Amino acid sequence: MDIKDLNLAELIVALYERAGKKTYPPGNAAGVTQLLAAMEGRTFTKKDAQKLIDYAEDRDIPVSLDYIRGRALKVYFEDGNLFRADLYDRDHGENACQEVIDLLRS
Repeated sequence: MDIKDLNLAELIVALYERAGKKTYPPGNAAGVTQLLAAMEGRTFTKKDAQKLIDYAEDRDIPVSLDYIRGRALKVYFEDGNLFRADLYDRDHGENACQEVIDLLRS
């Protein structure tokens, strides 16, 4: 799904917010876990999302988000495209990811 017209950091925050209070155990991906731990105890912001994006870009890897602060995102981005949203929809409702995208575009 082409999302090049959207700000990726804003999309990640919107997906996080849409994920609501449904929490899951945190994952333990090296590096990303340390970044997320530094963000604990405060609101997840666009600046925080940008840090995750920068982390991936600095390592020339796709932006792949499993959990953020216990909230399941399960999305995978690469080259301005959303490659996986099916697991987000599984956890948050049919077409939940598309609804977030549509809201950002409106």
